[in-house]
Amino acid sequence: MDLFRFANWVLLTVLCVTAVWPVNVPLLALAFRLSAGKEKPGFEEEQFWWRTFLGALGLAGMSLVCLLIAYLVVVGAELTEYRGQVYLVLVLIYLPAAVGFLFWTYACDDLFRPLAVFLLYVLVPGLPLLAICWLFGLLPALSRVLP
Repeated sequence: MDLFRFANWVLLTVLCVTAVWPVNVPLLALAFRLSAGKEKPGFEEEQFWWRTFLGALGLAGMSLVCLLIAYLVVVGAELTEYRGQVYLVLVLIYLPAAVGFLFWTYACDDLFRPLAVFLLYVLVPGLPLLAICWLFGLLPALSRVLP
């Protein structure tokens, strides 16, 4: 049961961070720069920002599709008693799809950099968001975002 609750919070954090699309473009750029360290990105500055812009837009679109699928399965098919399992499956599908999309967007050589970029992209703003919601007692309200 705790695994399903964890999947609920992971999916909720990913959706909250990626769905605020124009705001999170600099967050994706920051995550890419943090994962690269002192290494240069391998493309020009303008091309880097276009790739970041499209990467954040694609992840926001994937999040909206994921939320739509969750709504259709949980509410539309009336499977509310299996919502934890649905969220776990969505997380297990979303994470490799997002890493693959970032792999393609940034034209990486291996999968470790896009995995690091995605984890930094979600965790840097996501953990403080969850901490603030916990401090102010907003976690139950935040958990009702998902169907």
